[in-house]
Amino acid sequence: MAARRDRAPRAPEAPDVVDPPLAAPAALRPGASLDGVRVPGAAALAGAALLDCLVDGPTGEEADLGGARLRRTAVHGADVALLRAGRGEWRDVRLAASRVGALEAHGATWEAVLVEDCRLGYLGLRTARATDLVLRGCVVEELDLAGATVRHAALEGCRVGRLSLHGASLERLDLRGAELDAVDGPEHLRGAVVAAEQLPRLAPVLAAALGVAVR
Repeated sequence: MAARRDRAPRAPEAPDVVDPPLAAPAALRPGASLDGVRVPGAAALAGAALLDCLVDGPTGEEADLGGARLRRTAVHGADVALLRAGRGEWRDVRLAASRVGALEAHGATWEAVLVEDCRLGYLGLRTARATDLVLRGCVVEELDLAGATVRHAALEGCRVGRLSLHGASLERLDLRGAELDAVDGPEHLRGAVVAAEQLPRLAPVLAAALGVAVR
């Protein structure tokens, strides 16, 4: 019987974002339902529902998308110290050309999300569920996936200072396009895909996780 060949990781589906010129909504408030509008970055969007929207980059110390539901929506040009997105639902969303000190999306649900050309001090997806997630051309000082469930995800042309995986459940997380400086919880790499040239850097942390002395 021929040996079973492992299937290559499925490429995440690119989000289908519609971003034509859009008029600003007449009124913005937490929990608002917005459809097909251009949203100023200073808007209060906690708990809001956005469909086919373009969010102009939030700027300043803090922006709140906590609990917001985004679908077929783009967030572009953010420059903010803290972006709160915990417990939110993002589907077919693109976050692009942004600088964020900390993006806190703990407990969120992300499906078909593209994070592109961004610089992030901290990307926190603790206990989140992420499917078809792509990070492309990003610099991330810490990518925190502790306790997260990640399915069909890829890092393409990214540099990650620290990848935290304690308690994570991974299925086809493709790390071949990432330069990884450190991995916390390497025993939870099961389900990830790495390149042969990444193994020398990963070998010491894997050995330590297994209790293997290298002399």
